[in-house]
Amino acid sequence: MIRIAVVEDNEQEKNELIRLLDAYQEQKKINFKIDVYADGFAFLDSKKFGYDIIFMDIMMPGINGMDASRQLRQIDPQALLIFTTSLAQYAIEGYTVDAMDFMVKPVDAAKLERVLDRGVEKLSNKKQQEILLYIQSSIFVRIPVNDIVYIQAEEHMLTYVTVKEKYQVWNSLTSAANALPSKQFFRLSRSVVINLAYVKGLSKDNVMMKDGPSFPLPRGGKRQFIEAMDEYFNL
Repeated sequence: MIRIAVVEDNEQEKNELIRLLDAYQEQKKINFKIDVYADGFAFLDSKKFGYDIIFMDIMMPGINGMDASRQLRQIDPQALLIFTTSLAQYAIEGYTVDAMDFMVKPVDAAKLERVLDRGVEKLSNKKQQEILLYIQSSIFVRIPVNDIVYIQAEEHMLTYVTVKEKYQVWNSLTSAANALPSKQFFRLSRSVVINLAYVKGLSKDNVMMKDGPSFPLPRGGKRQFIEAMDEYFNL
């Protein structure tokens, strides 16, 4: 499912954009979850971030779409941002907030299809490379999968250790492991999942991680671990 926010104060233009989005998802056989906001303040005040695609009108009361996008980028630098406006001169300024594209109203169906095709492809590639961690109800981080060194569980508190930071979230280790590439990540024990790319070596019955701790292999687990390592490095 692709999460989409539409930030638009004009009722008629909002309804037309939603109609085109509905037609696109039906044609392409994909699912959108669309949330609608009447202006930039309503969007920012909702604190519902983590959208995949955001359609942002520029000329709105209260706070314009450009300023709302600057605030958005302080929280979420990676959502695909598409501006919609009747004023083409804002196109250049839109790229200062890393806008993916710019659509002049009235939105053209063919143009929207091309933009969405490109956005869906970007998201498909990105979702294979990143996971989303919710630290709190409205606070999240996007983590490149390849940066995760290991995940350690203590009851239902998981610690994600990456090459740069540590993040703690409430979740089950099984659920966390299922969200990761199965051939790259190995469930070493009931409390540890490791990224095989960061394994330094095997000493007796301990798996040594690069620039990190060593973890004991469970009894009888050495053969399974060696097979997993062999499969990963022969991908």
